[in-house]
Amino acid sequence: ADAARAAARATAEAQAELEKQASEVRAAETRAAAFRAAAYASLPPEPDPDETDSSGDDETEKRAVARARFAFPDGATRTRRFRASDPLASAFAFVRALGGASEREAFDLVTRFPRAVIREPSGEGAARETVGGCEAFVAAAESGGALFVERRDATSSQK
Repeated sequence: ADAARAAARATAEAQAELEKQASEVRAAETRAAAFRAAAYASLPPEPDPDETDSSGDDETEKRAVARARFAFPDGATRTRRFRASDPLASAFAFVRALGGASEREAFDLVTRFPRAVIREPSGEGAARETVGGCEAFVAAAESGGALFVERRDATSSQK
């Protein structure tokens, strides 16, 4: 009888642990979905392909809309248009919105040839950095090349 009670108790404890783990997984998935939704909501509206951006100089007028192709670590590719005047951070928000990186995961956008690394803008100047002002972003968009999502490991993100 004691052995049966001990086995029942062990089974109940194992079941409780499985339920706790499943609950934690559901909570993490809910947090991740909320983070992706917030990243998507932060994106500026996608412009029409023939839209012009009259934000100033002639150079911006020439490349008012950049059509960028993003290659994700899982092999998927997604394309989105950005205005030249959109914050560069919006390209990073786009990647996060599609699940290309999690909330605390550092990543770069990288062109293959010639290799150029675009770091996520941060700090005071982040709001002033624009898609049209980033030469590597513009070059990749104009050539039809992809911007590869390259995750940084913990040691390289501290540099």
